[in-house]
Amino acid sequence: MKQLARRIRSEQKITESAKQLIAEKGCPQTTFAELMKITGLSKGAIYHYVSSKDDLMAKVLQNLLAESNDRFFYKLSEGQKSMLDPADVLAEQIRVMEDAEQIIGKIFVYLVSRTDHQTARDALDDFYDSLYQFALLWIRSGQQNGTIPIELNPSKAAELYMLLLDGFRLRSTLYQSDFTLNSDELSAVLSQLFSRKDLLSSSS
Repeated sequence: MKQLARRIRSEQKITESAKQLIAEKGCPQTTFAELMKITGLSKGAIYHYVSSKDDLMAKVLQNLLAESNDRFFYKLSEGQKSMLDPADVLAEQIRVMEDAEQIIGKIFVYLVSRTDHQTARDALDDFYDSLYQFALLWIRSGQQNGTIPIELNPSKAAELYMLLLDGFRLRSTLYQSDFTLNSDELSAVLSQLFSRKDLLSSSS
């Protein structure tokens, strides 16, 4: 039990320290040498948890997604059923990505730049699948709750959600231009799309 507890503490220390480094320096400058300084762990101890830098980024990304999902379901457990409404869910998800310093966006772009490496490709596949499954669960829960039309095809709607979020994430992370379409406007458009019974229906 002590060994398991020590491993969990080390994993948490590495993950939280990596988040700090990514936020301050970006992904390219986040190195194992920097992690060793911050955590006080040896190189061997860090490699016991992560096999490479791509693996480290993948684990941090999954950790961030888990935290985001936990916050969402906590709100639902507290009775905040508005979180099943497209307007609320989309606004919260997209508004977070409008921040160019958002860590998920930085890691996403870093992994996209390394798709010639299997670990990076696997991490992106896992990232997409996690977001897609979350979107499916949210849409189906919204349909059961009456906030999303039952006629809407959950799979197609989840894919549309993913496509638009990926585009917004890349725009926010890669470019510094002044864009006129902001997060509130995009979430409003998406909310209207998700409320239409004749769009992306199961019969189409």
